[in-house]
Amino acid sequence: MNHQPPSPFTGSEIFFHSPTPFAREAFLYPLCLGHYFCGADYEVDRKRFNSYLLMYIIKGEGYVITPQEAYSFREHQAVFIDCRKPHRYGATGSLEFYWMHFDGVCGEKYMEYLQASNRFPLSLNPPARQEVQQMFSNLLHQFSEGSFTEIQLGKYLTDLLTLLSQPQPVPTPGVLGGGKDSPGSAPEACTKAAAYMRQNFTRPVTDQEIASFVSLSTCYFIRCFKEQYGLTPHQYLMNLRLDSACFYLKTSKKTVKEIGFACGFQSENSFCIAFKKQVGITPTCYRNSP
Repeated sequence: MNHQPPSPFTGSEIFFHSPTPFAREAFLYPLCLGHYFCGADYEVDRKRFNSYLLMYIIKGEGYVITPQEAYSFREHQAVFIDCRKPHRYGATGSLEFYWMHFDGVCGEKYMEYLQASNRFPLSLNPPARQEVQQMFSNLLHQFSEGSFTEIQLGKYLTDLLTLLSQPQPVPTPGVLGGGKDSPGSAPEACTKAAAYMRQNFTRPVTDQEIASFVSLSTCYFIRCFKEQYGLTPHQYLMNLRLDSACFYLKTSKKTVKEIGFACGFQSENSFCIAFKKQVGITPTCYRNSP
């Protein structure tokens, strides 16, 4: 890490980091990060910068313009930009924000997931705001003191991106948790539905039953679940059943039929068909494989 260079903005700070070859292959890592105070003259216009950018807005407003979209942002929002593509962003007045350019082994996948599951800017509820600010504050403190390892940096960044990847339910005013099929209730309901499926996949479970359990209409539940998890509820259930079947095929002496029934399939034939379609070989071949 370099010593902190002078920031172009009064009261601001910036740090740079050069990851080792091992860190580039194994972890997420920051390239540079800072805490900026700037005015309406602040603007960045680039064709490319080989990293991803995360900004958390503490105070003020600004804008982002890319070939795909244009939007404004304000306080308590998080902004992600794929800087490998042309982009422009700046302030529309006084602006205070934390920022970090990062990359790493799964950086692109985090970016794809966030883009698929959220519309930017990402609004944060009060508990998440406090946690994000604390994470940035801790990172900046560690850089100012030089008291970190690359494994610690990777953990901090992973924790931060994981937090921002979680649903951010904001209750509708006057309605506890939002109404049925309200946008604010859907992400939390889908998380609850996934837990319900993990607990009940060994028996017949229908989409209607799960939707009723989380108080969403069936069609809306299926659509929201796929948006959040990238799978339909049926596909999610099937993966749970087949993953558990793989475990028992390798760790128990139960018959294929017994394992199929124990993992939620209604017949040995349906189990074998589903297993071969997903895994590529029969349950018996899988059991006997090295």
